[in-house]
Amino acid sequence: MRTGFVLLGSFLLALLLVPTPAQAQWCQGIDGPYWCGDPDACEAICTEPWADCTTSCSGWGGWTTCGGGGPDTDGDGVNDDVDNCGCAPNSNQADCDGDGAGNVCDGENANYVFSHADLCMVDRDTHFGYFELEKHFDWVYTDSSSCGAPPTYDTHEDPNSAWCFNISTHDCCLYVLEAGDWWCDRVDQDFCQGN
Repeated sequence: MRTGFVLLGSFLLALLLVPTPAQAQWCQGIDGPYWCGDPDACEAICTEPWADCTTSCSGWGGWTTCGGGGPDTDGDGVNDDVDNCGCAPNSNQADCDGDGAGNVCDGENANYVFSHADLCMVDRDTHFGYFELEKHFDWVYTDSSSCGAPPTYDTHEDPNSAWCFNISTHDCCLYVLEAGDWWCDRVDQDFCQGN
């Protein structure tokens, strides 16, 4: 009889620990699915910095994503199947760069294209018996969309350098590197905006 009470007690305890449908919550993290325990856990997962609209999340009995699981998960009045930001309310569905992700959830609201290269530095390196002058250029990328994003820059070294000896840095810069007076007066001054 005592064994029966122990088994019945264990069964009742197990029932208390099993989540009800309102509590059951599994979420998909970076390391895989884990127990969240909170009925609003999908909402919490969707606001994590690493989450996006495709991040998996499960309520009791079925998996969904942050951008799915209901007719209008984010409550912005636009159904999930056509919402360009299922995780974040954006009733106007603005998408200034036309990439399919709405402005409020797009990691980069821009469509960058190469525009031009700007000389940004003349660098002098001293070697045994000679010195070398190198040009560095900022490759400028501008936003071709209607987002109005500022330009971005990526700095590159020109592979054509000038190797000089028995001549001044200014004259090497002006006559061998052909960089122009303004730059030759500013050797080693870094005006580059890129990496």
